[in-house]
Amino acid sequence: MKYPTIALALLLLLPACSQQHEPDIVEFKAQPGDSARYWMKTKSNINLKNIEIDQTSLALLHYQIDQVDDKILKFSVIPELMQFSGNRNNFHSARPTQRQQELQQLMSAGFDITLDPNTGELLNMSGKNAKIWQEILQKSGEGFIDSIKNSLNSPGFVKQIPAKVGEKLPVTEVGIHAAVLQVDKVTDEQLTLLINSANEQTKLFGKVILNRDNGWIEKLALISVMPMESMGIQGTAHHSILMHRLNSNKLPSFIADLNQLTENDYWFELSKPNEIVTQHVEPTADELFKFTQGELLDNGNTFYTKLLLTDGEITPAGELWFTNMRASSSLQPVLDIKLMPTQPSMIMPAEDGVVVEQGFLPLGWLAKGDLTKIDKITATAHYQPAQLKTYSFPWSPDKTVTHQMGSLSLTISPLSGTTDKYAVDIFPTGNEFLMPIFDGIDGEVSYVAPNVGPDWLTYDDKFTASLNQSRILLKVANAADTVTFYINQLAAEPAFEQQVEWTLK
Repeated sequence: MKYPTIALALLLLLPACSQQHEPDIVEFKAQPGDSARYWMKTKSNINLKNIEIDQTSLALLHYQIDQVDDKILKFSVIPELMQFSGNRNNFHSARPTQRQQELQQLMSAGFDITLDPNTGELLNMSGKNAKIWQEILQKSGEGFIDSIKNSLNSPGFVKQIPAKVGEKLPVTEVGIHAAVLQVDKVTDEQLTLLINSANEQTKLFGKVILNRDNGWIEKLALISVMPMESMGIQGTAHHSILMHRLNSNKLPSFIADLNQLTENDYWFELSKPNEIVTQHVEPTADELFKFTQGELLDNGNTFYTKLLLTDGEITPAGELWFTNMRASSSLQPVLDIKLMPTQPSMIMPAEDGVVVEQGFLPLGWLAKGDLTKIDKITATAHYQPAQLKTYSFPWSPDKTVTHQMGSLSLTISPLSGTTDKYAVDIFPTGNEFLMPIFDGIDGEVSYVAPNVGPDWLTYDDKFTASLNQSRILLKVANAADTVTFYINQLAAEPAFEQQVEWTLK
């Protein structure tokens, strides 16, 4: 059997373990029993003359620290969900085929990994299912194992990272790249790092957000372009990796899409505030959850659901989250499958009221045919209310200015060669989000790729590498004195919750 490359890109770019702590140094402080769960998405485009191959993967990976001392850092990795497709290799942890049973047994058991805590060198790796691990080694040889090891060593460990903007550290190995790590942004909670490497043949760019207190990765994006050879044919490989840690609190977190995006030059009229926005009143639990039973639209690899919340005329500005998600079957009562939302819930007005649409991914390693038996999903819905805040500033058309609005910062820059266009770079770090509403200026707005990374990045790459950054363009038609921004600030905690369910029609 031919095994596809499986990415287990682990605790990428973590500082090495240290027992000492300095307030201006970020270091990875691991203790036995510590654990973290990460979404990971990868996308690869391989171009060999007239042959083009696209490969994608999605995984939910659970890491747990097992042993830490001066000589080893030992931890386990268990995939809770894994799917990949491309180059005639397709796999889904919830829909195994007969010929993939061996791979499923290997992956579902997980892996044991041992590193040198000072250098990040991989000392040992093995599958927890020792029997299957040895069988695969005999069938596929070291090539299969090397494909995993390569991702483990990338981009490597750094002893300590100073929490000082502009600090640069050499990273000797990021795959085949020699790279430089630079501290880009420092807050009380996080450290943002940039990874850069480029020469005539290979290019690499990455962005990492570390938890400043313990050194664990919060988010990571890594993009590389490198030459490759297959069957004597020279070509180019373009790889993207995106990792996002699940929140440690009870509410889930999500990972952005790596879908193909097309650059455009669309402009839209600037929205003005109206009474619906400025006089908004958040709904009560009874007003929002008038109905609690919805429809399960599909029971494929992703479960799509639709729920009519209320037939009243309400406009919730907050967000709806789901926890305790379970899929079950009336045909097989013992079947109980955990689920994970694919993205934030979409609350939308409809002809008959307000509806919420949500997709769920099945977790775990299921038996063939289990998903087709699912006819019911239950969950706890949490409503996190929002508060509208406004911030007014003098309009400065001739210079670059930065405004701070709570935890959100925004930089406005005149576009070179124009007299009426401005780039607005947005950096949210908390529960505050810029609404597409502007008061005091007239004109148009365009949504474009974030201003991230070197020029060789593609339009898609810039969105992948943006993490918590975005950009819009403004075309201003009036001589403004002030500009007012509208910020939607989510509450720190949900206000109320409700049990809901969806059934297959």
